Amino acid sequence: MDKVDDGSTNPVPLTVPFCFFEQTYTTLFVNSNGVVSFGVPVYQFTSDPFPLSDGRAFVAPFWTDVDITITGNVFYRESRNATLLQRASSDVHRYFELSSFYATWLYIATWDKVAYYGSSSSKVNTFQAVLISDGVIDFILLNYDVIEWTTGTTSGGDRSTGLGGTQAQAGFNSGGSSHYFSIPGSRTADILNVASTSNVNTPGVWAFRVDTFQSAGGCVYNGAFLPTGISFWNTTFCQYKCQCLNTGIITCQEQPCVSYETCKPVANYYSCQATDKKTCLASGDPHYTSFDGRYFNFQGTCTYLLSQLCRNNSNLTYFRVEAKNENRGNAVSWVKLVRVVTYGNEIVMSKGLSGQVYLNGDKVRLPVTLLGGNLKAYQTGFTVAVSTDLGLVVTYDGFSHTTVTLLPNYANSTCGLCGNLNSNSSDDFMTPNGTQASTEALFGKSWKVPDNDALCSDDYTAPTCTIQNQTLYNGSTYCGLMRLTTGAFASCIPVLSPENFVSGCIYDLCVTEGNQSTLCNALQAYTERCQALNVIVGQWRSSGFCSE
Repeated sequence: MDKVDDGSTNPVPLTVPFCFFEQTYTTLFVNSNGVVSFGVPVYQFTSDPFPLSDGRAFVAPFWTDVDITITGNVFYRESRNATLLQRASSDVHRYFELSSFYATWLYIATWDKVAYYGSSSSKVNTFQAVLISDGVIDFILLNYDVIEWTTGTTSGGDRSTGLGGTQAQAGFNSGGSSHYFSIPGSRTADILNVASTSNVNTPGVWAFRVDTFQSAGGCVYNGAFLPTGISFWNTTFCQYKCQCLNTGIITCQEQPCVSYETCKPVANYYSCQATDKKTCLASGDPHYTSFDGRYFNFQGTCTYLLSQLCRNNSNLTYFRVEAKNENRGNAVSWVKLVRVVTYGNEIVMSKGLSGQVYLNGDKVRLPVTLLGGNLKAYQTGFTVAVSTDLGLVVTYDGFSHTTVTLLPNYANSTCGLCGNLNSNSSDDFMTPNGTQASTEALFGKSWKVPDNDALCSDDYTAPTCTIQNQTLYNGSTYCGLMRLTTGAFASCIPVLSPENFVSGCIYDLCVTEGNQSTLCNALQAYTERCQALNVIVGQWRSSGFCSE
């Protein structure tokens, strides 16, 4: 592009028509302020939130006040280069699992080391939009390299930092009010970190199908990205529960909140939430957190009682939850199966049993609805859940992460490794004989349940972990990633403290000598717990980190 501020190209004719949100275009404009537009040029330097009300259709890899008269260039071209076409085709195959797609045309616009208006610093940004087509199906990739600033001075940014004010908008606008998308962090300080985010497990890459809009790695709802598997409600009355499928499609079915839940707004959607519910969890090697928040470690590989109704109460439904642990070699003890007994039925969730459970000894496919809906078993994301009409919810991720959730009406009526649910963590080591255990090991052993595993063991001595390794694993490239206030888990930290998850993660890495899959499992456990609380977690996986 010519070295002018707030500039735009003339209409650029396209040799292949490009379909964008079901509208076909034969020309486009490349605009210096981080926008590729259809129909009209965009000279505007301060971003507006999507959706726009004026009917403009454009792709905004980084819509903000770019000034290439200071430094940097904007490059653009059509391409039928065979090497680039093969690279684009491979990206589509990987991101969208469309193995039959082969690109025949590309349009590439690159903002290379560009400055912000009013800059008194050397900060620059490099980003790119790539349009891909085979003449029928169309895709767009947004690629981010170095992002060091977000705002020009006329938009309220600081002259020396390029931060603050009305910050950059990234995403798409269809030209109408119904189809649009904002990359998380748009028009906030978090957009500075866009090069570390992704919807395809590759930091700095966002991929979309745009002839009929589809986001790789998740779904788009009300302009926001939702990861695959997340569930939500789409109206203020929470009448219809929706789920983002791995096809990028959102499906909804009538499922209102149950009697102990209320409908509450969460981000761009709604959620059924119980008041003051308490959750006990077992995760990793395993590490336990009781209903009342007491954290402890116990590596027994037998079957143990997690929780049970232990006091007779005609107003409460009886339940019993057991967990069977196993030794998998690289770590001492992982949850192998979870058994739930309630309403005269037994439901078993077992490792590797995807989309199925054992119901009273018989393997059945999910979902399962019994007793007019009073007892259910169903898939939610990558987790299997069992729930009752009175607020018991038990989940198992099929690998190592288990939760038991109860309402306060069960207070002082439960026993087991999850404790007595009385808001007092100091008495959570109560054994079956009514005394307080003096150690974690004695407490864990006391809730052992007879099973058929003659080789299971309750005795284990944890290895020592050097100060150097503890410091390393506590760092932001390992377990400390969960507590970064500018990282993928930032939105969850105020809702669910990561400290117990970080402690368990450090412990497991010490046991497994820094095994990366152990770290990945720990991060996934915190992710799943955050998502269960209806918090969206950012992208922390990448092609070289926890990609499997």
